[in-house]
Order: sequence, then C-alpha cells, then structure tokens
Amino acid sequence: IITMRRTRYLAGLAIMASLVQPALASFWTVTELFVYEPTPMPYGCDEAGITKVQCTTAYDYPFRVKHTSTPTGVDPVEITTRSDPSWDLEISSIYLPAGAVPRSDLINYEDPTTTTSPATTISLRPIWAVDVTFTAPASCPTPFEFTTFANLGSYHDSVPSAVSPFLLPKATVEEATSTYTRTVVTPLREPRTTVTETLPGTHTTFHLQPTDLPPVLRPDISDSGLVWVDWYYVQNCYRPGEENPKKKAEMCPYTYGGKCSKVEPWVINVAAVFPSVFLLGFVENFFWFRRMMLGKGCLRFGTVCWALLFIFVIGFTIIERKRNAEDQARLREQWKTIPFGMRMRLWFRWGFRHKYPVAWLGARKTVGEEESIEMGIDGGGGASAGAGQRGQDGEDDMPLPAYPGPPSSRVSDTHSANSGNTGVVSRPVLGNPNAVLGSTGSGTVVIRPIRTPVQSQSPASTQRPDTDQRTTGHGFRAV
Repeated sequence: IITMRRTRYLAGLAIMASLVQPALASFWTVTELFVYEPTPMPYGCDEAGITKVQCTTAYDYPFRVKHTSTPTGVDPVEITTRSDPSWDLEISSIYLPAGAVPRSDLINYEDPTTTTSPATTISLRPIWAVDVTFTAPASCPTPFEFTTFANLGSYHDSVPSAVSPFLLPKATVEEATSTYTRTVVTPLREPRTTVTETLPGTHTTFHLQPTDLPPVLRPDISDSGLVWVDWYYVQNCYRPGEENPKKKAEMCPYTYGGKCSKVEPWVINVAAVFPSVFLLGFVENFFWFRRMMLGKGCLRFGTVCWALLFIFVIGFTIIERKRNAEDQARLREQWKTIPFGMRMRLWFRWGFRHKYPVAWLGARKTVGEEESIEMGIDGGGGASAGAGQRGQDGEDDMPLPAYPGPPSSRVSDTHSANSGNTGVVSRPVLGNPNAVLGSTGSGTVVIRPIRTPVQSQSPASTQRPDTDQRTTGHGFRAV
C-alpha cells in the first residue's frame, strides 16, 4: 500500500513538472552567429574614407552574421547562452574564427583600408510602435475608444537585434525621410579631425499589435508613458486633438450656424420672432384696411399680431361693422379703380386711426338727413365748393380721385338750356350713395336729396320749417 501511494505521488509530480516547464520556458529562443574580424584602431580611423585618418593597429571584433547557418567544417570558437527576462528571450550565441564567412555577409563591417564611396544616408534607430487602446469610462455621456501607440524602446531597453526576425514579418512598416546634419570627430586623441556633413535620414516605424509580443512586453498604461493621455484626455471624455468638453461648455455653451455663442436660445428666438410678428402686423393692418374700404367688418388701428406683442394695444383697437350689400358692391367697384400708389397713401392716412373716411366711403350708415355736394365738371368752382362742404363736415380727407365710371342706378332730371329741355343722365357722387351729379351747361350743379316734408309739427316745437324750395316726394332739384 505504501508503495502504491508513493508511485501515485511521483506520477503527480511528473505531471506538474511537465506543465510547469513550458510555462517557465522563454517566449523567444534565438540563435546568433558571430565572426571575429580585425577592426582597425584608433576608433574612427578612415584611411580611404572621409576623414583620411591613418589606422595604426587592429583588434578582433565580433561582427554578427546576416544568417545563422554555420559553415561546414568550421569549429566554433565559443558558444554562450544567456537570457533576457525583460524581453522574455533566450539567446544562444555562436562565435566563429575570422574568415569563416565572406565579409559581405557581416553586418556593419567596413574595411577602412578599402576605398569606399561617401555615405549617402544617415542610419536612424527605428521605432517599434505598439498599439495601445484606451476606453472611455462609463461616466462619459458618449462611449468611445481611443487608440495610440507606445514606443517599445521607450519603456524597455533598446530592442535587441535578435528579436527583429520575429517582429518584422508581423509589423507594418512606415518610412519618412528628413534631412540631418552630423559632425564626425576622429580620432579621440590629438590631432582631431572634424568633418560636418548633411545627409538625408530615413525614419522607419514598425507598427505592432500587442498580441505580437509576449505578455511581459505588452504595453501597460502605467509604464508606457501614456498615463497623462489617460488622465488628461480619456478620463475627461475626449480624445487628443479634440476640445475639452468641460471647457467648451463654459466658453461655448451654445452653437449657432457652426459658431460658438454664449447667448441663450430664448434670446435668439425673441430677437427673431418679435420683429417678425411686429412686421407681420403691418401686413395684417393693410388686410383690415382693405376690408374697411370694401365695406366689410374689420379692426381699426390695432391688429392681432400687435396685440400678441403689446397687450395694451387691445384697448386702442375698435371693431368696424360691415356695410350693407348694396354699399359693399359699390365700394368694391370703387376699390378696383384706385391705383396702387393711391391705395398705399390711403392706407398710411386711414389705416392707423379710428376716424372713418366718410368722404371715401360715405357715412357708416345710410344718412337720413339732407346733404349738399357740389362738384366742378371742368375744374371750375366745384373744387372750392367741395372743399367748403368738407369744411362743413369737419373731414380732413385727401382730394378725391377721378370718378371711375358710370353707376348702376340712374336718376333723370330735366334742364332747360337756351332753346329747350335736355335729358341728363346722372352720376353717383363718391362718398354719398344717395346723391347724384348731373352735367349742365353752366359748369356747376348742386344735387340735394330731398326729404319728404313734415306733415305736421307739434305746436311746442321751436324748430322752424326749412324755407328752401322743396318738391314733394323724393325728387332732386338742380339749383
């Protein structure tokens, strides 16, 4: 029984060891091949190059080979193995003697004793950029994600050359060229030679995804130099390059037509609606004026629009009642003959007051008492007579326009001129539907509507009968 328990215990340890060993293994395992080649000294000597400094000695320096294939029949000088925990990397280095591979297969090897062409570009260290994605906190009104990159060499040591073969196939390469000026000073001891040259340099950026790297190399916000991006931008609910919404809310609370403004919307609405309604009131006022000129019911002085803006306008607004159908028909024909300019002048004169234009429309109701109207046919004394009549009525109307045409009703009168009687076709007088105007040879006529004489009069009445000549019935007499 004890033997069986011990066997089970050892089997469990073996299984655990098999599981732990892969977990402890490095993410990358790299083999590097180096060849020792003599390097001239002093450092920077260049007999056939740009500085023309003589090389006095040499020592063996290991140059990395572009490939990892060991030549057949060559024994390694040295084999070393090292690990780099920060990169989760295990490196096996094999060193070969000089001449094991052609010098053209060596990286960064330059023979100072051989004439070389001047450098054409400046070699710049590449940037290994790893994407980092920030997510807006739940407190932001609009959720969003912001992706930027962290330089792999900024939060770790410089990228080992042994890692490049693993990363290059997965990277997206971007290149940009700039011009740089560098100064070469050689050798380190006297006499020194200083050479300045300006050459183009190429910036190379390798973009990687976090999944392309081992977990230990994946950038974290806390150690990638991007803490300020998260604190300043993302935690305040906006991306780099955008305007701070909190500051924007203070400096630009409202936007009109794509421009910032601190004016509140209700001020804009009032500034737009108030003048519009006020101007619309003039259109409405003309509408009511036209109805008055046509003998229809209307509002005088005020309008509904103005009453909405100024409540006190209601106290100055009166309602004009409509005229009878006969008056409306006559006034409608009269309105058609008035030109536009005259309509505007009449509106300016009568559209903003309470007074009724009796001279244009006649009395508000049929007049039962006697009227006298005189008009000139040929521009003689009719104008002065009409003016005198308006003076008697107390009206300050504008001059009447030319009469538009013959009326629909006719009143006949007989006038004796020189040799006989002449039948005269009468015309209605504008402003008085009960009076008619007849043409005579004398140039001026007076048309009076005649009332029926009073049949009886109270003895107590102090009113005297009219001494003017009258005819019985409703006839007209020319004086």
